[in-house]
Amino acid sequence: MTATLDRPLPVATPGADGRRLGFQPALEGLRGLAFVMVFLDHTRWLPNLAFGSVAMYVFFGLSGFLVTTQLLAQGGARGRIDLRRFVSRRARRLAPALGLFLGVWLVVVALCSQSAWTTSTPGGGSGGPIDLFVALKGAIGAAGLLTNWLDILGLYGGRFPLGHLWFIAVQEQVYVLWLPLLAVLLLRARRLVVPVALALGAASLAEALVFMHDGTNWFRVYAGTDTRAAAILFGSVAALWWADGRLDWLGRPIARAVGLVTAIAGLTWSLGALAARPASWTRSAGWTVATVAGPLLVVLLVLASRGTTTRALSSRLFVHLGSRSYALYLWHYMWLTWLASAGVVGVVGAAAASLGSAEVSWRLVEQPARRARRRSPLETRTG
Repeated sequence: MTATLDRPLPVATPGADGRRLGFQPALEGLRGLAFVMVFLDHTRWLPNLAFGSVAMYVFFGLSGFLVTTQLLAQGGARGRIDLRRFVSRRARRLAPALGLFLGVWLVVVALCSQSAWTTSTPGGGSGGPIDLFVALKGAIGAAGLLTNWLDILGLYGGRFPLGHLWFIAVQEQVYVLWLPLLAVLLLRARRLVVPVALALGAASLAEALVFMHDGTNWFRVYAGTDTRAAAILFGSVAALWWADGRLDWLGRPIARAVGLVTAIAGLTWSLGALAARPASWTRSAGWTVATVAGPLLVVLLVLASRGTTTRALSSRLFVHLGSRSYALYLWHYMWLTWLASAGVVGVVGAAAASLGSAEVSWRLVEQPARRARRRSPLETRTG
């Protein structure tokens, strides 16, 4: 992903007509709501509702949409797509906060690995002490964005309470494969972009559904790069269609209302469907519905500048959580692992500690890293 593709973009390329996404409070709020769902899921309080699973489709769809609009804007204004610059900017966005989190976690494990609170699990009880060598392997795997595959292949060889980082690994792995292809297609075969993205997304979805019913290990399906790519790719398609103006009809009041009800109803139904047993057709249906509904909700919020849903997600609380959602996601599982066994008090404490840790990360690491780089006026927030 280090090559610079500088062939001039055709005039008809999305984004070349000046359409820019800009900052969308409702999308930031959606990110905040998705984090709340992940946190609630990890408390294990509502095991029959898959809040975390549904939130992943929203995160993936949102990230695919935002990253694609950023590349389109860059190409439309500059006449080229500089992947090296994009990757460098994204690394500075992700690496500082991840490095801080992993560093603190390793220090705590090294000093307190035998303490009862460090051996607890989010569901309660003890998971046993963490071997320092396993912890180092876990940190290296997380830093290398390989958590999902090292966990799938069972290469840690011991207790590994950083498994939530599979999500970040999958997201970046998909981009390593998809963004160079996207850039090439935009510059040299524009008409093929959407068909290729749809075909790859459909193949990813189909593979996941097949794996669910052929005895494949469930975590392999849940955290595999190939099986998880669909929502990101469909989010990318939504961005391409939005930039082309092909989805403007969804901005009309009736179409927008029907679309929002459909997307929200689909995600709500998936809360129960995705909690069904892994090999059930109910879960397969929930996986399919959420894969489509997540990206659909994202583009509808962009098109719906007004309305109850947009206003609710644009509230200060959700926007604040959304702006810190990356750090919140990194830290919350650690705090829940250590404190959730204390019951309600422990979960409340974990929420407060997560908010505090994320704020420290935001002010002392993430914001300085953002200010240190040259920012293009075209840059938008990415997933």
